[in-house]
Amino acid sequence: MVFCFGPSYNWKALVRSLGGSTASPAFTIFDQRTTVMEGSLFSPTANLFGLTGEALLELAVNHELGHCVCPDQNEWKADDYTKVGCGNGSSLNRVARFRAYLLRHPAP
Repeated sequence: MVFCFGPSYNWKALVRSLGGSTASPAFTIFDQRTTVMEGSLFSPTANLFGLTGEALLELAVNHELGHCVCPDQNEWKADDYTKVGCGNGSSLNRVARFRAYLLRHPAP
């Protein structure tokens, strides 16, 4: 799995070109095993869905990790997967460690 960060100034055009939803600050391209996150998610002033800063970043990272661990395009299930697992033997412990790494090492 590859994680990429997209520039905020060109986010909507980038998302449209890759077939994602411009309302979302992150998306996963399943056939390329790539997750793209808007760079502004790593800003302490980020504000979306009524969340700011680290809470917003945590929501986005957890959600996209749900897609990565349990490859399913269902948005609701992606949220649940990081909480309860997906029954395919995936380790939620690995998800938690990777999430912690991302939160400790934000993009420049």
